[in-house]
Amino acid sequence: MDAKTLSVLKEQPELADVVSNQEDNGLPPIVTIDRDSAARLGISVGTGDNALYDAFGQRIVSTIFTQSNQYR
Repeated sequence: MDAKTLSVLKEQPELADVVSNQEDNGLPPIVTIDRDSAARLGISVGTGDNALYDAFGQRIVSTIFTQSNQYR
């Protein structure tokens, strides 16, 4: 949330204690794959990619169906 949006939300009388916990000064993740070592261990690039996505990505765990909507 940018500073302008945050200030506009703070001015709304319907909302109380509006804060932003966004931290945009972090370091970007950099992953380097040693393909020779991975190949010796029988690990493909796709397997490594899936392992990282399983650990840090967002997978759909379940879907709840109602008469008019679906909630994931």
